[in-house]
Amino acid sequence: TVVAATNANTGARKTRRGCYNSNETLSVNSGLPPPLLSRFDLVLVFTDDRDPEKDAILADFVLEMGLDKQAGGWTADELRDYIGFVKGNALAQGACPRALEVLSEYYQRMRRIAGGGATVRTLESLMRMSQAHARLLMHDRVEISD
Repeated sequence: TVVAATNANTGARKTRRGCYNSNETLSVNSGLPPPLLSRFDLVLVFTDDRDPEKDAILADFVLEMGLDKQAGGWTADELRDYIGFVKGNALAQGACPRALEVLSEYYQRMRRIAGGGATVRTLESLMRMSQAHARLLMHDRVEISD
């Protein structure tokens, strides 16, 4: 497992004042070349958009929760234990045939739309993410919903 992080402030210098530019590609915003980005199964982009109304709601929520309260009903130890449990459980039955069909169809569609941007590595990533989701929900195999 590799977790890598970057932000617009330290990523590409083409970004305006260190802000993520949604009109540019992920490669331009992060400063990472496409071949390197293709090696990640999942890339999440978090932006902190300025919106006074949402900022007020967020501030109220954080201040209401307080630093001592437990968010979402899980402690850090419980969450760590659950993730460890999920990682340690292999899928007993692999994947249902229909789920494999859906993954294949989705990959082929990506190839038609994105051309060279979708590679075999993309299909492998989709399968790994499906397996991880199935394990997270304690399924015996990858289902269509995964």
